[in-house]
Amino acid sequence: MNDPQQPHGRPAPGAPAPHPPSSGSGWPANPTAGQPDPTAAQPGSGWPAHPAAGPPAGGVQHPAGHASGRTGALGWWLGLISLFGFFILGNIFGIIATAIVHNTHARDSLTARLNTRNALNWSISFGLYTLVLVGVHILLLYLLGDEPQYNGQFFPIGVAMVTWSVIGIYHVIGSIVCAVRAGQGKVAMLPGALPFVRRPR
Repeated sequence: MNDPQQPHGRPAPGAPAPHPPSSGSGWPANPTAGQPDPTAAQPGSGWPAHPAAGPPAGGVQHPAGHASGRTGALGWWLGLISLFGFFILGNIFGIIATAIVHNTHARDSLTARLNTRNALNWSISFGLYTLVLVGVHILLLYLLGDEPQYNGQFFPIGVAMVTWSVIGIYHVIGSIVCAVRAGQGKVAMLPGALPFVRRPR
């Protein structure tokens, strides 16, 4: 005997509930009114309706002036190259090295740019001091080397070289102290440096 006819649109008692048509992804092809759309943002979920775009090609980009965590300490360390080589030649190597570091830190933080600028200024100043003192020493040798009263005398011929030696010791100790200070994220400056390179903004 057939079951009594059920009202239109309602399943017979005990029959399984009909499933909405699927699009193949497990969700209804067309969400009906009153059913949440799984692809839309849910209130209070904290997630955007559309995922944000990923980082640009090449990795994470830093804002200008903060391209890295460098502090500019390398400029002070490389300034010690000035002591390697024959007087002016070593100074030229030191100036070139610190100038390269200064240029490579052009987009770093202000602290890094100040440190490389101060290191370059001191490197140029030390080279200038060396050039002047060596010139003075050669001039004194030329003028006084043949004078009998100065034969075997330290003063005044040797004064220029002693002065250069004192400045050289100051250069080594000061550069190391400034390099350590710069490595701590502080601005380091060595007294006696002439302002050849302008202050960065």
